[in-house]
Amino acid sequence: MDAKTRLKFEFKIDEIKKTKHFENDFREYGLNQQDIKNGKINLNIGLGFDQKKELVFFNIKVNCFSMDGKHLLFGIETLFKYKIVDLNKLYRSEETKSYQIPDHFMNTLLGAAISGTRGMLAALNTTPEYQKIFLPMIQADQLIKDLKNQNQGKAGKQ
Repeated sequence: MDAKTRLKFEFKIDEIKKTKHFENDFREYGLNQQDIKNGKINLNIGLGFDQKKELVFFNIKVNCFSMDGKHLLFGIETLFKYKIVDLNKLYRSEETKSYQIPDHFMNTLLGAAISGTRGMLAALNTTPEYQKIFLPMIQADQLIKDLKNQNQGKAGKQ
């Protein structure tokens, strides 16, 4: 692509799905409200492509633990699929059988998926003590870099 060529990013949300959600009673672990004010968050993100349907998808899994990491308090798994106009034509390399999507576009898609997952947690958690927990800020741009490093040299899913 030459310097004068400008790409117009066109996409739509194809599917949003909660695949799993759970809450465990912290009192069953012998914990009290003070014990769960601060905790540990485990975030896993999977990235995939559906070549035939021209989809990019993110699987997001969030687990929240007690501060000592011994007790799983609550969690969610979500799936976000995005239909990208001309995904294969614009971003797929036939030579390497992989996708090269600009980082700023991927940041937008992942940021929306993370925000959607955060919103689902806010809506689905019914334990009042869990509703008071502040989730940390998550930087999509750093996660995209990490995903790229993990997948360096690997072909995209088809």
